[in-house]
Amino acid sequence: MKSKNTLYFYNSLINSIFIMFISLTFVVFGSMICWAAFKYVDLFLGLIGLFLVGLFIFLLYRIIKILKESKPLLILSDEELILNSRSKKPIAVKWVDIKEYEIQEVNLYRYININ
Repeated sequence: MKSKNTLYFYNSLINSIFIMFISLTFVVFGSMICWAAFKYVDLFLGLIGLFLVGLFIFLLYRIIKILKESKPLLILSDEELILNSRSKKPIAVKWVDIKEYEIQEVNLYRYININ
């Protein structure tokens, strides 16, 4: 599978760190809401704070896991195209099975359409 003409596509490190920083901010914000809610005995606000903390801790965990694994999202080689190479069951598509592909740029994102 490892040929001379293999391209690997990874997640953007800058975007991941930015999302990690925002998630950490929401964890701190949710913790402050929890502390204030339980101090003033407001159960509804405390539950909202716990929900925020739990959600963004899970998001932080996923981002850190992705950054530590450093596996590519997409692998292009001479023989095949491998999608979701991080997952337990990556999808390998031979080039003979692909009729055409098109790369589109929309705003700052690039999309690959495969037929």
